[in-house]
Amino acid sequence: MEVQQQTTEHQQQQLRNLWNFLLEACLDSCVAKLVHSNLRLMAAYVQLMPAPVQRHIADSEASAALAETTGSPARPVAGQHGAPGPGS
Repeated sequence: MEVQQQTTEHQQQQLRNLWNFLLEACLDSCVAKLVHSNLRLMAAYVQLMPAPVQRHIADSEASAALAETTGSPARPVAGQHGAPGPGS
């Protein structure tokens, strides 16, 4: 009877080891996939973002130049002091 109990415990330990191994392997695989996807997403972001940023800078410079030539202050940007914010 004792031998059968030891065999059962040994089998249960082997199953736990297998379970832990498979769980760790699965997690490693999922993490690797997520990291790879994140790197691809960031590469696309870095490649695409300069155009909107340059356009925003050009618009800001144009409105500042227009304000200087007309003598009126540039329209305040939301979030700056004196600018109407959301809900104003």
